[in-house]
Amino acid sequence: MKGKIINDQCKKCGIAIKTTHYRKNQTYCQRCRKKAHNASVRKWRRKVLEKKIKESQGQKRDIGFPTNINYYKPFYKVENGYGYEGVLLCDNKTGEVQCHICGGWFHWLQNHIRGTHKLSADEYRKQFKLNWTTALCSEKVREQLVRRAMTYPWERLKKNGEKLVRMSKNGKNRNSKWRERNHQTLEGKNKLGLCSLQIIERLIRISKKLGRQPYTHEMIGDRGTNIRGAIIRNFGSVAEVRRILAMQGYVYQSRYGRKTFTDQQLLGSLKKFAEVYKRRPSYSDIARGILYSKSTYEKRFGSWRKAKELAFASNNI
Repeated sequence: MKGKIINDQCKKCGIAIKTTHYRKNQTYCQRCRKKAHNASVRKWRRKVLEKKIKESQGQKRDIGFPTNINYYKPFYKVENGYGYEGVLLCDNKTGEVQCHICGGWFHWLQNHIRGTHKLSADEYRKQFKLNWTTALCSEKVREQLVRRAMTYPWERLKKNGEKLVRMSKNGKNRNSKWRERNHQTLEGKNKLGLCSLQIIERLIRISKKLGRQPYTHEMIGDRGTNIRGAIIRNFGSVAEVRRILAMQGYVYQSRYGRKTFTDQQLLGSLKKFAEVYKRRPSYSDIARGILYSKSTYEKRFGSWRKAKELAFASNNI
């Protein structure tokens, strides 16, 4: 038997509602009940997600790159996150894609970042320097989407015919625009081997092989093309790269007969002369060609006298 219907108030928000007499002061309105239900569902989903992330972090995974994508190492690590900037990692066994924020592995990364981290796909790509056309899903999900799109092509064409015609007319401009934006991202540079770290790594390998800094025409990237333009875009000038290589111990030798000597070589020649001739060198020794030129010492140390003081600071010769 139903109870007597009486007027009451919602226990949470206080609006007027109708209820039975035996549930007086214990009822909620429909809106508050729906909010409480949604909150409990979100709490349950959060627990399931945390459990899944812990399980995925404990598993041994065969980490690689998505299909038909090749990146050149090394990469920049993500600060306060997982993975690398401008790189999308996936599990070669399951095909799942890694989230840069929490480190979890998901087939549909876009739904995860929208629901859990409150980020849109474009905001996520911008934050971690991915291409604007990079798909945030696994190959399994991609195949499902393609299969669904090809199920009823004629019905879709009739429904979206005008939209498709408009897109085809503007297709070239749109594709070229996306292509330009992709080249400006870090992922676009990682695919071409033109990131700052990759350029320095490549030039160091060339310098080890040559025994000196490479000339401009010898600066060849991993793809077999000259990278002088990429060096200027990343570092501002070729001279800045030569300064970095000099700090690594690789000396630049001019192609036109002028050689660059280190301070140790210049001062060492003065010490060696003193050991052989039992005296300090003079201008006449430079004129005879025994030592380096006078201008070399003056440009490097300020004067010929200062060069000798530095060379024989601890000797009594």
